[in-house]
Amino acid sequence: MKIAVVDDDKAICEAIAQLIKNQESEAEVCQFSSGKEMLETGENFAISFLDIAMEEMSGLELAGKLRQEQERKGWVKSILIFITGYREYMEEAFDVNAFHYLVKPIDEEKFSKVFRRAWKEVSALEEQSKKYIVKKLWHTAENISKRYLLHCKQQ
Repeated sequence: MKIAVVDDDKAICEAIAQLIKNQESEAEVCQFSSGKEMLETGENFAISFLDIAMEEMSGLELAGKLRQEQERKGWVKSILIFITGYREYMEEAFDVNAFHYLVKPIDEEKFSKVFRRAWKEVSALEEQSKKYIVKKLWHTAENISKRYLLHCKQQ
């Protein structure tokens, strides 16, 4: 599972990456010092940990761009977790469907609980995608069991 950590403070980025690796050694953690750097990869990470206060692009702006890209490309919405020193952005974070909002300094026990929930959610979605295909039409979605499909062609 690919996980992104975006923070312009390298020490914090590395600390978060280590917390992730301590819980899930097989996780592929990619560290970025800016939102622009993350967007340039063109990847849809399963889980993204985003700082809010960054110089080039805020984490909230990055989250908005990620959601637009996911919608445009028909990708599954990734899990966004904000890690920041600012409580006042919490309401805005949930406008982009944030999974959670953690305040620095990071409480390792709280981080562990939030990460474990996020990991389980992504794992459940991956398991479901093996069994079902999602048919989207405008603003509705329907799960169709793959065992009933005779032929399917991606556009």
